[in-house]
Amino acid sequence: MTRWRCGRWAALVVGGAVLAGCLQSGQPAPNGGGGALPGGGDPELDIVVAPKDAAADAGAGDAPQGADGESDADPTADGAGDPDNGYTGPACTTSAACKNEVGKPYCAISLKQCVQCLFDTHCTDTGHCEKNLCTTFACKPGETSCDGLFLVTCNADGKSTTTDKCPDDKPICATGGCKVCEPNATYCEPGQGGLPSKNLRKCDATGASSTIVQACEGDAVCQGKKCLVCVPGTKQCNGDAAMACNNDGSAMQVEEDCSNKGLTCLGGLCVNACSGDVKSNTYVGCDFWAVDLDNAIEGSYDAQNKQFAVVVSNTADSPATVMVSLGKAGTSAYKKKDYTVAGKALQVINLPDKSWGVPNQNQDGTNINEKVYRLVATQPIVAYQFNPLDNFGVFSNDASLLLPTTALGESYYVLTRRQLSTKYRSYINVIATQPGETKVKVTVSCKTLAGPGVAAMQPKTTNSITLLQGQSLNLESDDPTNGDLSGSLVEADRPIAVFGGSEASNSPDTGSCIQYAKGGKICASSSVGLPQTCAADTSCQSACCADHLEEQMFPINTLGTSYVATRLSPRGKEQDAWRVLAVQDGTTFTTNPYIAAMPTLNKGQWHEFQTTKDFILTASKPVLVGQYMASSYATVVTEGGTCTSADQCQAKYGFIGNCTPAGIANLCAPIGDPSLILAVTTTQFLDDYIFLVPDKYKLNFVNIVMPVGALAMIDGKGVTAASFSPIMNTGWQVARLAIAAGPHRLQLTKKGSLVVYGYDKDVSYGYAGGAGLAVGN
Repeated sequence: MTRWRCGRWAALVVGGAVLAGCLQSGQPAPNGGGGALPGGGDPELDIVVAPKDAAADAGAGDAPQGADGESDADPTADGAGDPDNGYTGPACTTSAACKNEVGKPYCAISLKQCVQCLFDTHCTDTGHCEKNLCTTFACKPGETSCDGLFLVTCNADGKSTTTDKCPDDKPICATGGCKVCEPNATYCEPGQGGLPSKNLRKCDATGASSTIVQACEGDAVCQGKKCLVCVPGTKQCNGDAAMACNNDGSAMQVEEDCSNKGLTCLGGLCVNACSGDVKSNTYVGCDFWAVDLDNAIEGSYDAQNKQFAVVVSNTADSPATVMVSLGKAGTSAYKKKDYTVAGKALQVINLPDKSWGVPNQNQDGTNINEKVYRLVATQPIVAYQFNPLDNFGVFSNDASLLLPTTALGESYYVLTRRQLSTKYRSYINVIATQPGETKVKVTVSCKTLAGPGVAAMQPKTTNSITLLQGQSLNLESDDPTNGDLSGSLVEADRPIAVFGGSEASNSPDTGSCIQYAKGGKICASSSVGLPQTCAADTSCQSACCADHLEEQMFPINTLGTSYVATRLSPRGKEQDAWRVLAVQDGTTFTTNPYIAAMPTLNKGQWHEFQTTKDFILTASKPVLVGQYMASSYATVVTEGGTCTSADQCQAKYGFIGNCTPAGIANLCAPIGDPSLILAVTTTQFLDDYIFLVPDKYKLNFVNIVMPVGALAMIDGKGVTAASFSPIMNTGWQVARLAIAAGPHRLQLTKKGSLVVYGYDKDVSYGYAGGAGLAVGN
């Protein structure tokens, strides 16, 4: 990848295409108190991308294309074109259908109506778009209100507002003013120097002061408005002793000595450490498969050949031995090495090991190969792969949670993303994990590249291939326009491991026309040469920049119908893209809160939409759900200018960024780029997570989801109730927390979910922090 800079512009040149460019409009969501809060500025826009048919010849994973290259909307979408919905514009299914309509040049795809505006920048006179109409925003000068923890003040012109964070001495916004505490609330006083809270306080009716109502004695700390030694119901291990917190939270008690039964304590339960009992499958196990998936190469930026690594975390107190092997045992190509991982510690395993004397084992193109690593541990571990491990100067990274062999299945649908050029392809990787032969059948959603021993495939066609244990089938797309392997089906007669992703992809696919610091408007897109001027979003390509995507897929029979979907901690004004893929015909789904009318999907079809909302997704039949982190320039409100420190980028230009040298003056550049994260269905939620946060990234976060009323602890310390935000009236809540690098443990009093992710200059990573993988569907 070649990066060049011209003023404020950055580009990632991909052969004849350029994956970088500039800037996308919007307003940041301020972040404070460990959680992301709704931000001021432009009203939220839920962009809805038309449903995709994995079996469509014309689209090869996309719906039929309109004249402008936009995808047509699915005619089954509910609510569109309803004469009672208040919209009278001409009907439309693509952006091109409206561009010549006077006064209504934009297509609201979810409504199937040409409308006046989709967001504020479309309203040149009023600067305010509400319900697809350009209106004048008005407020009473000097009037104040609260937006989460932020104070919103109406400006003197009565047509705009200013949003400010409350000062440290009055950090709570309530009843239109900054307060010391929330009026009449009882809360745990923040501990000093990062220590747990020891005092329970009561705020007065005005929010001006508070008094101590209870001081926690001894080992007790204030958690959830109570003095507790531990959270009732919490389980943990003390060596081989299974412990549980008693009902009043006053002490941990021994429930059972696991060693008396020849068992190991795991998560407070006595288990056979390396059992194959599928009824209790989780992401913790003793046998894993890893693969160095195809990554980007462009000039001197060679992510493909950077250091691949597997990182393992030992869940037990005693040391674990992890044997890592490459190739088939008994052959001259077979390599192996044992690694010792201390109790409750992690081990970074660089692969291939230098002592093996073999080249990098990265996948490249369509082929069958034996470039697969196997990890076998003497006791339960958690494993992740990082591709590559070190993000410095690479610009193309991602990571994946690895699933133990005991949790693998025989049938998978795959999520990837669209191919960008002849060099940056969508891919599927299949690994045979069982002794002997495994017969694999792949039905693809788009045209694929031919390779040694593997013929090229057309959309909707099926190829059957026999693999031996430890062999890998790597299958790559071959359509620069519609090369998205999402919706492809992989089946086998024995358990297999399946990965999906992209060498490098953008997200979202929609463009954005934003303000230019030198005047006028430019595209936050993959432009070539000088900044591309624009008048509307429809004249812009997708937002810069591209990044590597990879995830190990969940078996179909572990998917579910209910998902709690939460926004990633915002860098600026970006929206997360969500893709819902059906595994059965006639699948319907809805969101709470409402986002847009959603189409009915048949198996292999998928539907993508964007939002800044946290929401509950409920489907009539099991679905696979993926979350795509936005490209860096999708976070931008206006072009970033000069700076002397990274802190100035958010304060002056509205996005988290780097202060990057560019000639004489330093310039603000946004951070992060796309990452693929698979969502975990609520039936696979857990109450105990061992997880890893890598140490190579500038910013790391976790999203913790749990029922309202539950309590959470990270590394034995309670997470404050104030860190959580309720998700409407759904009964769920989410906390978005910055977190330090290293191994961690999350314990919940009720089952919930965990997502781990991070950002740095032009790169990012993300993965589910864990999952139950019991067969249910």
